[in-house]
Amino acid sequence: AGLAGAFNGSEGTLACWIKVANAGMYTDASAYRIAAFGADANNEVRLFIQAAFSGNNRVSLLYKAGGTSKFVIPATTSLLFQHIAITWSKAADQVKVYLAGAQSGATQTGLGVWAGALATTTTVIGAATTTPTQVWNGALAHAAIWNTPLSAAQIATLAVVP
Repeated sequence: AGLAGAFNGSEGTLACWIKVANAGMYTDASAYRIAAFGADANNEVRLFIQAAFSGNNRVSLLYKAGGTSKFVIPATTSLLFQHIAITWSKAADQVKVYLAGAQSGATQTGLGVWAGALATTTTVIGAATTTPTQVWNGALAHAAIWNTPLSAAQIATLAVVP
C-alpha cells in the first residue's frame, strides 16, 4: 500500500543491477522478467529479457502509459553484473534508458497518460506476476524506484561499483 501510494506513473525512475545466470538466457525462447510495476496491461514499467522479442543478447526496457508503448532495447552481452535504468517524465515528454551509467538509445517522446494505481499481482521484482511467471534466472541487486526522473549524472553515480 505504501509503494502504491508513493508510485508516480507520470514521473519516475527504475534502476537495478542485473546478472544473468548463463549466456543461454540471452538467446533462448523464454522470457525473464527483471522487474514490473504496473496498473494494468496499458500502464506499466517493465525490464526484461526475451530474445524472441528484442533479439539475442539484449535487455528490453518498456514504459507504457494509456496504451502508448515506448521501448528501448540497448545492446548488452555482459555475463557480469551491469546497471540498467529507465526514467520517465510526462511533463518533459521523455523516456530515457541507461546501460552502465550512460544513456542508451534515443530519448523516446510522445508519452501517453498513465491511469490507475499499481496492481499487487503485477508489481514484482524478479518475476512478471506474483504467481510467479517469467521468473528471473540470475542475480538482481539494489533494485530501486523513485517518484521522479533522475538526472544522467545521478544515474551515472548509481552505476559506479563502490
